[in-house]
Amino acid sequence: TGLKDTTRIAGSNPQLWNDVCIQNSKNILKSLDETIKVLATYRKAICAGDEGSLTECFKRAKEKRDTLGA
Repeated sequence: TGLKDTTRIAGSNPQLWNDVCIQNSKNILKSLDETIKVLATYRKAICAGDEGSLTECFKRAKEKRDTLGA
C-alpha cells in the first residue's frame, strides 16, 4: 500500500494538477530544484559506496519526517 499511497496524486485529474503547477510554478520549481539537489547527494553517495554519507542522508530524512505532524 505504500507505493499506492505515495502515488495517490497521479490517480487524480491531470488537468487539475496541470493548473496547480502553472499557478504555483515558482514554488514548485524551487521545490523541484531542492529535491533534485537532495537526490543528487544520494546518487553520489551510492555511486561512491560511501556508507557514511548515505547514512547521514537517511538521518536527515528521518529528522525531517519526524517534524511532520502525525
